[in-house]
Amino acid sequence: MLYGGHVASQILTSINRLCVYYLKWVGHTISVKEFVTPPSVSAKRRHALNDLIKRAPREVSRRLGIPETSFRDHFERVHMSQNQKELAAIDAAYTSVLGPTTSDVTAENERGLLRRTLDNHMRMMVDTGAKGSKVNMNQMVSLFGSVAIDGKRMPLSITGKFLPSFLPYESNPRAGGYIPDRFMTGINPQSYFYLCIVGRDSLQHTAVKTADSGYLQRCLIKHLEGIHVKYDMTVRNSDGLVLQFDYGEDGLDFDYGEDGLDVTKTPFLRSNQTLEVVVANYSRLLNPKALSVARSIGQKQEVEEYSKKLEKWKKKKTSLIKEGRKGKSGFLKFSSKMGASLPAPDTPDTPTDTPTDTHTHGENGRSYKSIELQKQWRALTEDQRKKYSKNYKKCPDPVKSVFSSASNLGVVSEALDDLIDGYYYNHYTKKRLPEQKLTRDEVTTAVHMKALNALVDPGEAVGALCAQALGEPLTQMTLNTFHFAGRDELNVTLGVPRMVEILRTATKNISTPIMEVPFHPWVNKLQAQTLRIQLSQVSLHQVLRSLHVSVELDRDDHNNLHRRTCIRLSFLPYSEYKHTFVITPPQVLAFTETHFLPKVLVKEIQKSFKKTKAKMCSSVFERQRKEEEEKMKTGDKGEEATDNNEKKGNRRRGGEENDDDDDDDDKDGGDDDGTSSNRIKKKQEQDYSENEENNISDDEDDDDSKSHHQGLSEDEGIEEDRVEEESPEAGIGRGGERKRKAKVNPLEVEQRREAVLQCDPCIVDYSFDTNAQLWCEIVLMLPVSGGNYDIHSLVNHKSQTALVHSVKNLRRVFVEDKDQRLMLRTEGVNIMKMFEFEHLLDVNKLYSNNIHQVAELYGIEAAQRSIIREIRAVQSAYDIKIDFRHLTLLADYFTCEGIYKACSRQALATCLSPLQKMSYETCTENLKLALLRGEEENMSSPTANITVGQPIKLGTNSMHILQAIS
Repeated sequence: MLYGGHVASQILTSINRLCVYYLKWVGHTISVKEFVTPPSVSAKRRHALNDLIKRAPREVSRRLGIPETSFRDHFERVHMSQNQKELAAIDAAYTSVLGPTTSDVTAENERGLLRRTLDNHMRMMVDTGAKGSKVNMNQMVSLFGSVAIDGKRMPLSITGKFLPSFLPYESNPRAGGYIPDRFMTGINPQSYFYLCIVGRDSLQHTAVKTADSGYLQRCLIKHLEGIHVKYDMTVRNSDGLVLQFDYGEDGLDFDYGEDGLDVTKTPFLRSNQTLEVVVANYSRLLNPKALSVARSIGQKQEVEEYSKKLEKWKKKKTSLIKEGRKGKSGFLKFSSKMGASLPAPDTPDTPTDTPTDTHTHGENGRSYKSIELQKQWRALTEDQRKKYSKNYKKCPDPVKSVFSSASNLGVVSEALDDLIDGYYYNHYTKKRLPEQKLTRDEVTTAVHMKALNALVDPGEAVGALCAQALGEPLTQMTLNTFHFAGRDELNVTLGVPRMVEILRTATKNISTPIMEVPFHPWVNKLQAQTLRIQLSQVSLHQVLRSLHVSVELDRDDHNNLHRRTCIRLSFLPYSEYKHTFVITPPQVLAFTETHFLPKVLVKEIQKSFKKTKAKMCSSVFERQRKEEEEKMKTGDKGEEATDNNEKKGNRRRGGEENDDDDDDDDKDGGDDDGTSSNRIKKKQEQDYSENEENNISDDEDDDDSKSHHQGLSEDEGIEEDRVEEESPEAGIGRGGERKRKAKVNPLEVEQRREAVLQCDPCIVDYSFDTNAQLWCEIVLMLPVSGGNYDIHSLVNHKSQTALVHSVKNLRRVFVEDKDQRLMLRTEGVNIMKMFEFEHLLDVNKLYSNNIHQVAELYGIEAAQRSIIREIRAVQSAYDIKIDFRHLTLLADYFTCEGIYKACSRQALATCLSPLQKMSYETCTENLKLALLRGEEENMSSPTANITVGQPIKLGTNSMHILQAIS
């Protein structure tokens, strides 16, 4: 762009011919020498990897908090219970232990190659982008490292072996998929087999990913195809809707080369080095005729006056800041004056023992005091407001927002003005005096002319360019990728799945929602960990010490045989988890007896009986149907009826001897009994039927499980309030030793026992530890027949999802150091909860990857920035660079209607072109709606013009050429 297109074409042709001639007699050969390292480097590599293999089991055990000698037992127990959370923790521990050493060895080997930089032909081929990558070279020179499938280590067989050649539950990292070998020295058969597995899995992902990424790019193009630049420099779609007043927020054009660097108009407006090129070519850039034309048009005088006004305000603001004074708006002055005397209003549901300032927040997160101040400010008259705003002057808008940069020389972005000032005072004036040939005004004019020539051209199809720039790199992403967000335990979905969530579905329920909130600088690690404990969820499984089940046969009052099942749950003593969990033994016991035992455990046992009973009823019905058919064939209805009655009587009498018919025997015995036990049996059958109706299908079971989790939070909250009233404690958590009740009084013991017995008729007895409240025992009277269940497995499985303590939508919470500052990271999002701890958390810097929640709480502009940040986060994992202008255009399109929409069929419903909607999806449906509504096609979209064979109205076709008539 400095010397024109003709000169650029000539130099490219010359370079091409020179390279072809060079390759004719040089060529490009990669030999073994490209991967050779000195003996000292190789010995250091072997020592580091051997030491890593030896100490890895010990480090992993330490991170898991278990002795090294009991690692295999722990691994076996977790594998047999299929506890996915614990399995993921083991994988994460291996990743965190192996990762640092692997990175160090790779970096050391790369620096220790005998052939470096351009002397290394392999490195030259990788760096130029011709073929290969650094990963391929590291696999040849250093090691393979960890291989994984869908973010997990190699799977275990049913015997606990990774491969037949490894011991069950082997702690050696090689068994789980860590390969410390390299291609240069060869790999063992187990490692080769693992590489084949991962390679096949990658091929499968590539095959599926091709369709996903291709369809996503098509969605982008169909939505963005009509977006272009108008002659007033605004960016609009084919319907005329304004998306941006300046393309990319500065109006400059750009393009990308294959290496991700700018190659056309804007690269010379990036840094001091690029501005030096512009200034050095001052005479060639400043065509006197073009400069005079640029200065003759526009509003030169008005621009200069406005620029002086803005500069004057900035100088005044700077002087006030140096003097220690800051200008305040009228509202801030009013708030400072009235806020001190305004008491915080009381709310009806404000708890008295809440942390500091947590009760001052309303539903939207703002304090009640700020809401009251806002109401009082709005109630003031205009004259009253002027008294507070008398000496306050608002900062004028930037020059570029008032005047057009296309018709006024010197109207550029503030960032470019700052770059010019920095270049002139920090770089240009530091040169020797003979080299300073230009004045400050000449340097500024040269850059301003370059910026004027770099403006985007009217008619440019920036929407299609954006779709191509975002869609093409999708092929470089993997199908299923998980990135560890600061911690090995907290992963974030990346790759194509995350791009689908952002660009195509715009779902509210994203797969891995996270939230980041920094702590205030004065918060120490102890306070941060206390808050983490308070926000972390606690399951019953985490505090369950042991389970004992005893079953014996017994008879009831009617001499019917039943299974008397005694279940005893023992809990950990408080001293073992008082610094880890926020709960207390009374809370654990209260949750168990009010929720887990009657509503979870008993209900699951009854489900197994209902499935058996349904099978029995269906077989009886089938038998009766066959008997009726036989009676119809023989015609002897009377005799058959008599025989049937005799058979039924025999079955009733034989039921006492046959265990399989105990359910029928209970029903018939109840017909002749008019006592209260009959009513109890009927109530039990009614409860059974209600449970059966509530669990017809597996899908309904899942829904019931969801409601079960919601119910846990409510129950847990009630019990917490009760315990807190008994043992109040100051602070944000319950980390210290608590005051517990010495003993439960007999009246309360009897009340709690009766409450459990009333929950279900099959519960015949209940007792618990009245001193330390560390165990409870429940006795169930269950039928002998039917019911395929394993109480040990049932309690182990259900206790993992039964939450004694939880915060809504928060699953796991971590505290980490980031940039020398403590950061709270959560799996799950609950922004409103974070406002309760603003005395510890810097909620002004809170961030979440759930774009919908950001839009609902912070506004659509915050969501627009969140979209840009999320796309960049996904692309940075693959070292993909996309210009900021593309991202701002896409985010503005997604949020232009005040809501967050994506490239879906529903989002295209607001398009005014029926042909464009029909060409996307559901052609017949859109055609029918267009006919019924009488929609008109204005032939402005590219799809509409292509459909009827007309040229699209973009680029050179965006204007009409008129012939001059003499």
